[in-house]
Amino acid sequence: MKILSVIESEKDFIKLKALSDGFIIRYDRLNYKSRNRLSIEKIWQLSENIQASEKEVFLDCTLLSTNNELEIFVAILKKFIKINGIIVSDIGFINIALKEKLAHLLIYNPETLLTNHHDFNFFADYKLYGAFLAKELSLEEAIEILALKKYKSFIIGFGHLNMFYSRRKILSNYLKSEKKKKYALNDFHFQLREELRPDFLPLLETIHGSAIFRAKPLSLLAELKQLQTLDYLVLDNVFINRASYYQVVSTFKAVLSGSIKELPVETDSGLLYNKSLIQKEPKQ
Repeated sequence: MKILSVIESEKDFIKLKALSDGFIIRYDRLNYKSRNRLSIEKIWQLSENIQASEKEVFLDCTLLSTNNELEIFVAILKKFIKINGIIVSDIGFINIALKEKLAHLLIYNPETLLTNHHDFNFFADYKLYGAFLAKELSLEEAIEILALKKYKSFIIGFGHLNMFYSRRKILSNYLKSEKKKKYALNDFHFQLREELRPDFLPLLETIHGSAIFRAKPLSLLAELKQLQTLDYLVLDNVFINRASYYQVVSTFKAVLSGSIKELPVETDSGLLYNKSLIQKEPKQ
């Protein structure tokens, strides 16, 4: 099992180099969670430095794309031909890679769709590099899929999972309707609270639309021994401050090495042991 950390700068890479087997870089023009607008040139240089250190590097391009973004992806695909992989969620991106004979670079991550081994292995015959297990699987279901995998497997091992994503600008439309002041895109300080529930849900709006995330980050720290056949464990940094995130990566590295450590943030186990965490409230 290899640890993949999300980085946004050369500083992140230096801090996490000894703790990670590889790194994920988000490209903001093709990713709805990116909070740093790195140019292609900076991403290229960062990826070169990562590979020079004999670490793996992946570009995250998970987005519901438009025709214009398909054109951007073509350029990205041809430029980053030497990296380990490109994470995508759009079937259009896969079709482009197949035509360019570069499908071996792609990792498919539709977030919620790959819930059984037939779904998970579908693109193995097309020679993709791998795929992500669905984010809402039980532990038993994840283990069953891993036992039957035909290519590289990825899973979110830590991070706030998104509950909703849309190309609509929910936050800016609300502020406009309420005649509130404008705010900067990619602001990671907004939260949403439902009237009848206590949790505050992180809310993000970028140029690509809006996303609502679960209140607490998921953690698979306690399940690592049961997931030994997993190829890549992804530790996400969205809504986690840098200092805490560095500690998170360090903790996972230590536990994989046999140590006992606690995470610096409050987490939950998602749907690993429960089919549903949220029940309908009783009528008042």
